[in-house]
Amino acid sequence: MFPRCDVEVVVDVPKYASFWVPKPLDIDEEGFGFFRNVRPIVAVGTFETATLLESETLAADYVGTRATTELEFDTLAAALESFDGQWDDDDIPDVSDIDSRFQGLEGLELGVAGLVFALSNAGFYPAASCRSHPNDASWSPNPIVYFAGDEPRMRLLELLASSAGCGVELASDRDNLFVVYAPSVCETMALARTLFTDRVRFRKLPKTNRRQGVRRSVARQEGRLF
Repeated sequence: MFPRCDVEVVVDVPKYASFWVPKPLDIDEEGFGFFRNVRPIVAVGTFETATLLESETLAADYVGTRATTELEFDTLAAALESFDGQWDDDDIPDVSDIDSRFQGLEGLELGVAGLVFALSNAGFYPAASCRSHPNDASWSPNPIVYFAGDEPRMRLLELLASSAGCGVELASDRDNLFVVYAPSVCETMALARTLFTDRVRFRKLPKTNRRQGVRRSVARQEGRLF
């Protein structure tokens, strides 16, 4: 099973939006947008994105077929999210029997990791993400990714998000940023796959401050903000 939240999905990118994208000086080791415990993920390559999408699909299949409650889903997903190249014998639960092609989720969370990478690969700037959690520590009740993007890419993303069952709006709590969200990780993963499949369409669009040479750190986990 996959947890689902009763959230109204709205695709609304107003013409008055600033469509701001960060410049190199706007991005530090914790990214941008005044989030905490995050890292910059900028201009991710095609191979890296394809690899992560495959790992996320394997993880989702593994967790989705074993979890019977939201808590079980959260526990199993967290165990897979902690994978850093080798399994810890003390991991509870033991999820080392997952398909050997699984290579981890780069410290991101199941269900939004692929979307973060796909957005970055398409020329957007992810700022923070959360798949949601069945406890008070969750800062979002549903899967969500905060990001920045220019207008040409946002207009194309609107169409793809709608077809995948995801919402796209201005972030109500962060100036100049957008949010893409969904009732469950099923929709966010669907959008990630569609984004990656259509990556050539995004690359043909005018490049607005894309590939700025910001080195992608792998030191911190993105997602749990507060």
